[in-house]
Amino acid sequence: MPENAEKDRRELIREAEREKTLLHDAIDHAVAPIARQLAEVETKLDRLKHDLPAGDICPMCWYGHGVTSRMRETPEKPANPIRNRFACRTCGHFELRRV
Repeated sequence: MPENAEKDRRELIREAEREKTLLHDAIDHAVAPIARQLAEVETKLDRLKHDLPAGDICPMCWYGHGVTSRMRETPEKPANPIRNRFACRTCGHFELRRV
């Protein structure tokens, strides 16, 4: 093979390798956000498949966002001797519970 042809072939190889690297970088750039979203969904699914952590944790904050916000007991207005209202100060979720 003539020397110029070999030189041209090596240059074409270098160009193809650069293009391959750029394409791999583009794939990584495109896939990274999807991979992050998938990891977030898998984490959320794991939370949803298990019970709430110990304590009086807001189910909406925990299951939806992984946040451990405590439910606060607040008497109903007008006062109800049978039940109290428990509310989350973070998201506003509330539950009526028997006393």
